[in-house]
Amino acid sequence: MKVGRKDFDRAEKGTGLPLGAYVRQDSYVQFSVSIPDHDNCILHLYRKGGEKPVQSFTMDKTWKRGTIFSIVIKLPNIEEYEYLYEVGNRYYLDPYTKLLTGRSEWGKVIPMDEVFQVRSKIVSSKNQIWMNDFLQIPFEELIIYKLHIRGFTKDPSSRVKQNGTFCGVVEKIPYLKELGINAVELMPCYDFDEIIQTTQCNVFGISSSISRSLPREYVNENDGSMKINYWGYTDKACYFAPKASYCAEPLYACDEFMEMILKLHANGIEVYMDMHFAADVNQCLIVDCLHYWVYQYGIDGFVLNQEAIPQKLLATDPVLGNIKLFTGSWDAADIYKEYKEPAFRNLCEYNDGFMIDARKYLKGDEEQVARFSDRIKRNPGMFGVVNYISNTNSFTLMDMVSYDVKHNDKNGENGRDGTEYNHSWNCGVEGKTRKKSVLELRRRQIKNALLMLFFSQGTPLIMAGDEFGNSQDGNNNPYCQDNEISWLNWSGIKTSSWILEYVKMLIRIRKEHRILHMPSELRMMDYISCGCPDISFHGTRAWYLDCSNYSRELGVLLCGQYAKIDRKHCDSDFYIAFNMHWEAHLFNLPKPLKQLTWKVLMDTSEPEEKQDEEIEITEKSYEVKARTIVVFSCHE
Repeated sequence: MKVGRKDFDRAEKGTGLPLGAYVRQDSYVQFSVSIPDHDNCILHLYRKGGEKPVQSFTMDKTWKRGTIFSIVIKLPNIEEYEYLYEVGNRYYLDPYTKLLTGRSEWGKVIPMDEVFQVRSKIVSSKNQIWMNDFLQIPFEELIIYKLHIRGFTKDPSSRVKQNGTFCGVVEKIPYLKELGINAVELMPCYDFDEIIQTTQCNVFGISSSISRSLPREYVNENDGSMKINYWGYTDKACYFAPKASYCAEPLYACDEFMEMILKLHANGIEVYMDMHFAADVNQCLIVDCLHYWVYQYGIDGFVLNQEAIPQKLLATDPVLGNIKLFTGSWDAADIYKEYKEPAFRNLCEYNDGFMIDARKYLKGDEEQVARFSDRIKRNPGMFGVVNYISNTNSFTLMDMVSYDVKHNDKNGENGRDGTEYNHSWNCGVEGKTRKKSVLELRRRQIKNALLMLFFSQGTPLIMAGDEFGNSQDGNNNPYCQDNEISWLNWSGIKTSSWILEYVKMLIRIRKEHRILHMPSELRMMDYISCGCPDISFHGTRAWYLDCSNYSRELGVLLCGQYAKIDRKHCDSDFYIAFNMHWEAHLFNLPKPLKQLTWKVLMDTSEPEEKQDEEIEITEKSYEVKARTIVVFSCHE
C-alpha cells in the first residue's frame, strides 16, 4: 500500500459486503468492488473537485475474498471525498455508486481534460431515508401515468419554475390528482450516459464485475455525429444513482429525488421506475439495485426488461414481496406451484398485446372480435395485466388517428428506425388537416380508443400528453429527440380540452364502479345464481356473439350483482355496444334484471356536451352509428 497523508488512518481489510462505498460508524468507510479477472486494484480518493487523488490504496490478491476487493478507511469529512478505481491501467466508476459528480449538465460531451471529474461520490446513510409507508394500491385500483422527467415539464408551456427536473414533477402533482392518477411510471431517471457515441464507450461502470466492461474511450467536443439518447434506455448507466442533470440542484440529487417521492406518496401516488439493465449485468447487481431503491427511496415498483432479469429470483425475493414488478410476461406455473394465487399480487404483465389488438379492432380490421373480447376481460388472478393504447414504441394517441405511416426522418436514420406495424389509420388525410369530416372522425376514434382502455378489466396506463392530444408529428420512435417533438406542449390543455375532460370522466366512472375493475378475472358464469353471468359477450343479436372474420360488432354485458357495494346494494349493470364497422348497425339489447330500464350513459358519436344527459331506452334495440361505442347502464 502506498504511504498516505496524515489525515488518513491506516487501512484495514473489509468484509466484502455490501458492495459499493458503505459508511460505517465513526467515519469509517468500506469500499468493496467485484473484479474477477485481476489480482490488483487501486482505489483513488479525491477531494471534492480536486484534479489529482489525495490518496491511493493499492490492493493485491491478499485483499481479495472471492472476487471482491474490500478495504476499510477512516475518513474525516466523508462527504468531501470522491473516488475512482483503477484496474489494468484503466479508470472505472464504482458500479454501485449512489451519486455521481461531473454529470450535472444534460447532454454534455465530456472533453479529455474533464473526464476524470466524473467520479463516484460517497453518500452518507444519514442523508437517506428508509421509506416504509408503501401505499400498496392493488392493480385493479391503479390508473398509471407514464412520463419522462425532462420532457414532462421542459417546454415553457408547462409553466413550472424548475423545468425538466424532479422538482418540475412535484409542481405538477395537483394536475395529476385532478386527472385521477394514482401511480406514475418514470422513464429511466437513474444516471445514464445520454450521449450516443459512434465508438463504444464506458464512462459508467455497467457491470458488477468492472474488469469485464468495455474499453474506455474519450470524446472531445460534439462534432455533429453525437445524438442524444433522450429516453435513457441504454447499457451505459449507473443504476444506483439518481440522474443529476434531472435536478434543479445536481449536488443534491439524492435529496431532490427523495423529495419528489415523498410528495407523490403524500398525495396517494405510487412511483414505478423503468430499469433497463444491460444483458451482461451481473444478476446479483440487479437484485441489490432493486433492494436499494426500495429501502432508500421507497420505490413502489419497477418496470424491467425481460431479457436481462432473473425472473424467478425476483418474483420470490422476500424484500420485493409487496413491490410491484412489471415485465413482458411471467411464468406463473414455475413461480407459483400448483397455480396457487399469491396473498398479494405484485407481478404484472406489461406488453403490447392490448395495444395491438385494440388498435386493429378500432380501425376495423377483420377477425378481431374474438381477440378484443378476450383483451377486455383479461385479468389473471396470479398476476396483473397493464393495458395501454399508446407507448414509447409507437404513435401517440393523436398520431394513431392522424398517420398511416411513420415519419422518422429527423432521427437521422433515413426512416429505417421505429416499427413498421403501428396499426394506425389517418382517417383519410395523412398528418395535420383542417378538413372537418376528418377531424370529426379522428375525434370519435380518440374517444373510442380511450373508452376501450378504461372499460377493460386490466390496469390502464396512459402516456403523458395523450390526455390533451400530444403529437410527435408522426415520429413513432423519438428516442433521440430532445426538443419540441418529445417535450409535452401543455397548450394542448386548452386547444384539446375536450380530450382532457373526457379522460377525467372515464377515470371517474371507472373508479366509481367496481364491476369495471374487478380484483380477478371474470368467469363468464352465473356462479351466484342471479340469472346472469358476471360477463357475457354478444353480437348485434343479444346472447349471440358473432366472431366471423367479417364481424366488427361486439356487445359486452357486465352484471353489477357480482360487485357488492355493501350487504344490500350492488353495482350498476353495463352493456357496451362496440360497432367498429363503417356502417351503422341495430343492436338488440339484453333484457335487464329486475325489470329495470337501460339508459344511455355515453355515445361516442355524440358531442361531449350531451354526455351528461342519460337517455332512457324504451325500445328493445338501439342503432349504433358507424365507428361508435355506446355504453348503457341500469341500476336500482
